[in-house]
Amino acid sequence: MSWGRVQAVVETAQDGRPSRTIGGKLNRLVLLSVGVALIVGTALSCWGEAQRFLRSKRDVMLATAQVFASASSRAVAGSDRVAVLQAIRAVARVPGLIYVEVRGRDGHPLAQIGSGERLNADLVLAAAEDASPLALLGSRTMTLTVPVIDGGVAVGEIELVGETRGLAGQFWRTMLYAGLSAAAALAIGLLFSVRLQRSITVPLGQLTEAMRRVGRTRDYSVPVEVASDDETGVLAARFNGMMAEIREAVDRLLAREKEIVERLSLAGELRDDQTGQHVLRVSEISRIIATELGLPAAFVDDLCRASPMHDVGKIAIPDSILHKPGPLTPEERRIMEGHARCGYEILKSSSSELVQLAAEIAISHHERWDGAGYPNRLAGEAIPVSGRITAVADVCDALLSERPYKKPWSFERVRDLLRQEAGAHFDPACVEALLARWPELERIYEGRAPVAQAA
Repeated sequence: MSWGRVQAVVETAQDGRPSRTIGGKLNRLVLLSVGVALIVGTALSCWGEAQRFLRSKRDVMLATAQVFASASSRAVAGSDRVAVLQAIRAVARVPGLIYVEVRGRDGHPLAQIGSGERLNADLVLAAAEDASPLALLGSRTMTLTVPVIDGGVAVGEIELVGETRGLAGQFWRTMLYAGLSAAAALAIGLLFSVRLQRSITVPLGQLTEAMRRVGRTRDYSVPVEVASDDETGVLAARFNGMMAEIREAVDRLLAREKEIVERLSLAGELRDDQTGQHVLRVSEISRIIATELGLPAAFVDDLCRASPMHDVGKIAIPDSILHKPGPLTPEERRIMEGHARCGYEILKSSSSELVQLAAEIAISHHERWDGAGYPNRLAGEAIPVSGRITAVADVCDALLSERPYKKPWSFERVRDLLRQEAGAHFDPACVEALLARWPELERIYEGRAPVAQAA
């Protein structure tokens, strides 16, 4: 597996929470589907109700007109207005009729009864045809005209006008039933949607959280447990497989990086310490201090791997100065102090975060808390915490170890010096952290020959 692929997965894991979740999309899809179904269903129901109302009204009016035409055909043929008026009074009592008019053969009215309300938007019905429900929805009355036949000859016609107010009641009843049906359908749909989205989004949420955790902690060792036999289960299995590949690749890279760092550290240290143990002890003491300070575990690990490179710049210092048993001259001291910047120059251009941390330590571990150190005369918290920790660890081991120009100090003498230099040479917090775990420091030097207090 390529490192580029590893980086791509990690970058994906570092993304924030999605602005839209699958669960939200499923819920919106269900709501949209139910909404569309409601609109379509209600429209079809209203159309059907209007059509049924229209046919029923037309059939009632047609039957009424035909009964009148049959009963009063002779009166109409004879233009007997009194008889025709008596007949239409009976017709006018039919519910829903608001106007009845009978016309003779010449088209002139013989009799009429009712309000005579006629609107421009009236729906005119034909006896043998169905009108459009759309026309009905836009009208307030319905008009039907039927010929009056006597002896096979048309002797006049009857016109009936009915109102359509009943349609509004049927329309709202339809809307009510549709609304209740929609509410029931919506509740059932949401129930199924929640169950469906949980079966999909819970495993995907676990995968998303795992990727976010990987991006945050760089921990590739925790698999995702997804109990599913569908595509999400396959996705989880492949994700776990990919994490295992990434973990193996990262472990190999870290192992190689650690080996390079260790060998680079020894390259500089063996010029000053034939055993190379100084850098290992500095690493252990740095771990004690950083852990007591409560720094993140990942940083503590990186610090312990980077701090051994603090004196890598000594490879540029002549042996005559590096191994001189006596005091250094001012010029020799200036050359010796140059190892901090030299180490920084060697390490600073690396793309490795670990080596960049080592470069930071190399140039800052000889700075002093009071600003009297070198090479940049930094003071206080302007000194990187990695440099402050390594400064204490480096001086502590240097005092406890034998050098060409001195014998090792006792633990008590070193502890007294650390207390004395806290706030001057060293960060007081780093000194307190080491003193709080002093027994751990002493265990690093187990087996060392006892050193007299006055050494």
